[in-house]
Amino acid sequence: MKKKTESRLITNIDQTQITFPMLLEKRQREELIDGIFKLIQKLENPEIDRLLDHYEDFIQNYDLKDLLYGNIEVLNASRLDTKTAAIMSCLLALIAFSSELLDNEGRMIPLSNIPKENIAVSAIEYIISSIALDDLLEYLLYSIISIVGVVYYTAFQQKIGSKNFANEHILHLENDAELKEHIDLMAWFAVIRLFLESVYFYFNDENYNTKKPLQ
Repeated sequence: MKKKTESRLITNIDQTQITFPMLLEKRQREELIDGIFKLIQKLENPEIDRLLDHYEDFIQNYDLKDLLYGNIEVLNASRLDTKTAAIMSCLLALIAFSSELLDNEGRMIPLSNIPKENIAVSAIEYIISSIALDDLLEYLLYSIISIVGVVYYTAFQQKIGSKNFANEHILHLENDAELKEHIDLMAWFAVIRLFLESVYFYFNDENYNTKKPLQ
């Protein structure tokens, strides 16, 4: 059964103006980046590291959408490994390019004030037009489940989904004997999801042409 991601966390531009400064602040940005490399490490696949070392070489020779959806093989690697390397590279690129669009006070520059030919904006728009947000989140979710296991993931969801669970309790999950093993990875997924939702919403021109929030 195909697992769907939950309803959106980001539904309007005002929310992105709050989340971007928070997520792209130096320490949090470093944690986002570290989380990507930790995920790669936990996948325990040397082919992904090899592909990442050559990623800049073959990104120029193949359509990004084909790479992100695993439609082709490169450097004698499997389609899944190619897809994984492409997605990890794009996550790193989205963080880097978004960080270039902050003003001196750490706030995201209004999109209307950024020239359309700006390299960072062009790169971000190219990436988000090449893979749907739901597909990207679904891939990350399944990658994480492949690492933590279905039993752990189910226990985690049941714990945070309990009616007795309050937001402040998440700070104590790292001490939960049942959950502490992979709690850093689960926390990273929550933050990278918030970041990706913000990127896809902020850089979608359609969200500036309506007064209604995304449903």
